[in-house]
Amino acid sequence: MRHLNTILLEGTSLQNPPMGVVRLGTRPMLKYLGMRHKSSVMWNTVRVVVVGPQGAGKTSLLRRLKGEAHSNSSTSVQPTKGLEMTEWKHKGSEILPFRSKWCTFDFWDFSGDPQFSCIYSCFNCSSAVHILVCSCSEDLQSIICCLSDIQAASKERIPVFVVFTHIDKLKKEQREEFRRKMKGWLGYNSQRWG
Repeated sequence: MRHLNTILLEGTSLQNPPMGVVRLGTRPMLKYLGMRHKSSVMWNTVRVVVVGPQGAGKTSLLRRLKGEAHSNSSTSVQPTKGLEMTEWKHKGSEILPFRSKWCTFDFWDFSGDPQFSCIYSCFNCSSAVHILVCSCSEDLQSIICCLSDIQAASKERIPVFVVFTHIDKLKKEQREEFRRKMKGWLGYNSQRWG
């Protein structure tokens, strides 16, 4: 960065570098940031929060993400009670390359049972990756409600991956109708939900 002459920080909410360093100019700021970078610790842990209505397939999705065998039997998966936390270590690969050899995923599987709905708001999950799992048969109003609950728990806008399950249970015409409806709905709401 030898050719960097000016760093404009006006209007930003940065707390680093401190104002004393900022007043010294660009070179001291770069030196300060370089020292901070050298002393930083690389995080190789990702928290993944999985939420959605009861019976949507949250636990089954997590099992598939971890490479566990899939069972067609609905009795093999017991409903989550409250919150289930599991850790999964994944070795970097060409598909998921990491700066370190291993990455740890902390999966937080929240129950979809209405009696446990208040649990999510007790945890600070704003820095986590969020996955909202919904069945294809779920009505749009309950999806909007789930997205609103996630956003209400944080001061910042939280990006959410929406995963629809049980599409294999729909007939061909129903699948096409579902895709058309979701394409229109998600296109309209992508700006609204970030």
